[in-house]
Amino acid sequence: MLRSLLQVGLLSLALTQGTVGSSPVLAGQQPATPPWTELAYAKNYLWLKASTSLSLSPVTAESVADKWLSPEGVKPVFPEGDTLWQLVVQSQLGNGGEQVSIWMDPDTLQVYQRSRLSEGKQRRMKQYRLLEQGIYRVRREPLDAERGLSPDLWSKSSAMQRPFPPALTAVQPLLSPYALLVAVSTGPLRKPGDSWTQYLYTDVDYLRVEMVVTGVAEVAVDYRLLSGNTTREVKGPVAALVVSLQVRPVGAAPEDAFELMGLTGPVSILLDPVTGLPLQIRGSAPRMGETAIDLVRAAIPDRRATLP
Repeated sequence: MLRSLLQVGLLSLALTQGTVGSSPVLAGQQPATPPWTELAYAKNYLWLKASTSLSLSPVTAESVADKWLSPEGVKPVFPEGDTLWQLVVQSQLGNGGEQVSIWMDPDTLQVYQRSRLSEGKQRRMKQYRLLEQGIYRVRREPLDAERGLSPDLWSKSSAMQRPFPPALTAVQPLLSPYALLVAVSTGPLRKPGDSWTQYLYTDVDYLRVEMVVTGVAEVAVDYRLLSGNTTREVKGPVAALVVSLQVRPVGAAPEDAFELMGLTGPVSILLDPVTGLPLQIRGSAPRMGETAIDLVRAAIPDRRATLP
């Protein structure tokens, strides 16, 4: 209760001074350091359970040098700095799931490469590589005799190149859907009316996503907060910022609907204005209609142990 009242006071102060947020970022500046290193979400449906976990850590560009796709005849874009953020996502829905690995720039959130391994009735691997003029995608599937082998050894593959639409250039950072959870925690989104625009590439579509703080909503949270060797339960109402994801195509009409954690639009993220943690993802799910996926665990750096 005390924390909820404190947040309401901070939000009121932000409306006049714009001071909410533990990692303030002004429009046009680089993203701040992410306030979390791990997030885990879960939703129990009547007949199945959905869960998604995200782990964010710094890696050296040298340590992932052997993972870069190097297609012939095109020019991939390589990071200029020595450090990258690696975002690893594990999702499970019933008997199916996926693992996503993303390598992005720590200053701009530019995604240089990502891979997506889908498990279930059919296994497949998709990899996406940033080029100077577009995105290169490789899709791999195992033959019957290869189902137990690593995706690198699957012989059935196809590749395509998706050029940038005229309205988009490599100068603009290009994210992926899961990377939006990093962006929403580090961007200039501190009070109602704030907005931040990012561009992203899905499977085949280029999209413009405007993250807009449309208001404040109370969320009943119940999650474990880890910091170093300390774990505590965080429960109770939180006055959260409602960040609406307003998605528009760039260039041609999109082939697929935008989705985040299996939820389609309109999608919104409820953001804790004190810690910067995405507390809840709201959207629509097949056969479920409007629903929400809640944060159940978060890990933060030791320096943030006093928040909340």
